[in-house]
Amino acid sequence: MDTNPFAFDLYTEMAWHTDPVDLPEWTNAYATRRYGVDDPHARQAWQILLKTAYGYRADGNIQHGERDASQDSVFNSQPSLTATRAATWSPDVLRYNPANFAPALTELLAVEPALRSTETYRYDLVDVARQTMANESRRLLPLIKQAYDSKDKTAFTKLTKEWLRDMELQDQLLQTSPFFLLGKWLSFVPPWASSPEELDRLNYDARSILTTWGDRRASEYGLHEYGNRDWAGLTSDYYMARWQMYFDSLSTSLDTRETPKPIDWYAFGDNWNHSRKTYDAAPHGDSYAAALAIARALHLTPNQQSEAHQ
Repeated sequence: MDTNPFAFDLYTEMAWHTDPVDLPEWTNAYATRRYGVDDPHARQAWQILLKTAYGYRADGNIQHGERDASQDSVFNSQPSLTATRAATWSPDVLRYNPANFAPALTELLAVEPALRSTETYRYDLVDVARQTMANESRRLLPLIKQAYDSKDKTAFTKLTKEWLRDMELQDQLLQTSPFFLLGKWLSFVPPWASSPEELDRLNYDARSILTTWGDRRASEYGLHEYGNRDWAGLTSDYYMARWQMYFDSLSTSLDTRETPKPIDWYAFGDNWNHSRKTYDAAPHGDSYAAALAIARALHLTPNQQSEAHQ
């Protein structure tokens, strides 16, 4: 799907190797090739990614998800205080320590300013900042559950505001890259349609494949969120809207001490799927500034060099 250039670069190169590859050495060379400059912070960022996102091995436990794939974001999950994944078949646990992953973001923020104009750097910066924020969802949700279960309204309000703020920061980040836009995906639909009726059908299909996936029976069986994406527009208008609705229902429950009213998530999704709202198909905003805002919000300490050249 062209979302993992590091892996495809490595795999396709193997046809020209007869001996095992020294992965740390290969990764250093990859960072230089990818950005066109030998930058120590870029190399360090990729060494961190090699040991974390690319460092785990299949554990053979099928309970952890389909094909030992990488985990998705809990921000994208159908709201629940016990959510551990978005898609039914996604892994339910992180395979690396997120605290070990986060410094990859601060290292990328510290590269030389001349390197930051490359498309490859901007893509990687957005992708790593996106993943850093997605990992934060797994830290926050158990704390929100604890606050709700203990009926600590003050803590619940504070933590849910932090959760929604994080989602907003992520959406602002995703808006800066052409590779993370709902509007880009939907922009392909109109030229395909030969009639207004077909346009309606294709618009529904293009949206539902990201959300409910199918009809109510299929969706509730477990197909909802099968195609979830960390995309601008989808994050703000679909995922964030659901969590806001859910947190509001829990907040009301804490006030009234009554069981929260159930929410028909399929109906919410199907209504969104029928929407004709348009979204920007072109990026806007600055990727570096948006990634730096995430680092600061998560209390990560950017290298002094990044602070000096922002």
